[in-house]
Amino acid sequence: MSTCQDHHHCQHQALTMAEEICAERGLRLTPQRRQVLTLIWQSHRPMKAYDLLEQMQQDDPSAKPPTVSSLRFLDGTRADPPLG
Repeated sequence: MSTCQDHHHCQHQALTMAEEICAERGLRLTPQRRQVLTLIWQSHRPMKAYDLLEQMQQDDPSAKPPTVSSLRFLDGTRADPPLG
């Protein structure tokens, strides 16, 4: 259960933290990774890749499925350490 009183502020803090972690680890928070993180944080629940794609296509109808590397980056299954 979320205790966040200002959801917009919480999302901004989370993105700032993700940027800092990436910088510390020599990684990039690409626009696609940022968008995926934002959509997940907005949903307040786990999301499947095609649910993310559907949300991404609302802003950009030509959006392609999040790449495997973007999703692995977020869950920590690639060689880089996970965020958080």
